[in-house]
Amino acid sequence: MKKIEVILVGAGNRGKTYTEYAIRFPEEMRVIGVVEPQKRLREEFAARHNIPQNMQFVNVEEFVKAGKECDIVFNCTLDNLHYETCKALLQYKYNVLVEKPITPKKEELLDLANIAKKNGCFVAVCHVLRYTPFYQSIKRHILNGEIGKITSIYMSECVKVGHFVESYVVGKWKSEEECGSPFLLAKSCHDTDLMCWLNNDTEPEQIASFGDRKIFLPENAPVTHGERCTSCSAEPYCKYSVLKALFKAGWTARIMNDIDKPKDEITKEDIIEHLKVSDYGKCAYTNRDLMDRQNLIVKFKNGSIGTFDLIGAAATGNRHIHIVGEDGEIFGDHSKSTYCVRKFNFDTYQSTDEWYDVSANIKSDHGGGDDGLVRELIAYLNGDRSSVSITKLSDSINGHLVVYNAELSRKTGQIVRFE
Repeated sequence: MKKIEVILVGAGNRGKTYTEYAIRFPEEMRVIGVVEPQKRLREEFAARHNIPQNMQFVNVEEFVKAGKECDIVFNCTLDNLHYETCKALLQYKYNVLVEKPITPKKEELLDLANIAKKNGCFVAVCHVLRYTPFYQSIKRHILNGEIGKITSIYMSECVKVGHFVESYVVGKWKSEEECGSPFLLAKSCHDTDLMCWLNNDTEPEQIASFGDRKIFLPENAPVTHGERCTSCSAEPYCKYSVLKALFKAGWTARIMNDIDKPKDEITKEDIIEHLKVSDYGKCAYTNRDLMDRQNLIVKFKNGSIGTFDLIGAAATGNRHIHIVGEDGEIFGDHSKSTYCVRKFNFDTYQSTDEWYDVSANIKSDHGGGDDGLVRELIAYLNGDRSSVSITKLSDSINGHLVVYNAELSRKTGQIVRFE
């Protein structure tokens, strides 16, 4: 098997997570270059992977002009940068792995698909949940025909309080206007992708969606609240204090990337000082534009129905799924990596349950999906086409279009015909 050579664009948390595979499995993958505008992050990443100076770049334009070769580029920039960076890479005929969401705009998504096709580029998408033992196993039961044709899929995701506050209230995805992505796209295009992938004998036909922002509103703030948690008299008893969300819930990693010091030298005091001047430290009740809960319903062309609930600021973070087919059901709990296949016997009119626990197969974060994605991508680039999960750009279009149409439905109050 050929060792795959990778260049990383965007040395933040996700990019560092995927490329750690090269440290643990150096016989399979090697990171030969990095593109990162922040000098400290670029140099730390280069040191981690022994990347020479001539393979370190400040931006994509500088990189593509250098004409360096690799097997694939990992594009792990922020949502609103994906389109321009991917477009530049594809125009220079690089294969690309792009972090989800691909882009917040339909026209940009279709443009990237056309450029990739024209230039013969392979584009994969970081829908890591497809690569978890949990969802892969469920997919194989469906492919084997164990529950018959799908008639209904119900899915839900609850985002735990700390994660929601850090990422979608004060963090990098706090505003659709700023990052380009609504909550449903930024957090759960994973889930709409799963829905379309698990039910890919058909395609979406109609979409309806409802959402609202009920918790994080100025009128819900404590009476004596201030602009920042670090100087707010109400902070000790505020439910959504950023200090609690970051330190007690353990969500300091992303903010540490913004502090201009080596990670192992950053102290709690450094983080608090950064909160005094950055958006991370602003009151969670500041008026913003993201939903904190949303529901969508998808009617597929074959008559099956998909339903998804996204709930922010829940007590626990988890995903559940319940698929009903003509001959049985599959339901499970992603956090426990357990699911049940319930088959119906039409002779006895009785059902039988068979439970599966795939937790022993989890070797990385996101339920094993992070390593699974990179491992199967490497196999694919070496000619192995056996994966049921590989997310080529063309395979991910419907999942993204579901979100775009859901947002149109939510904003207009109309049932939207899928297009």
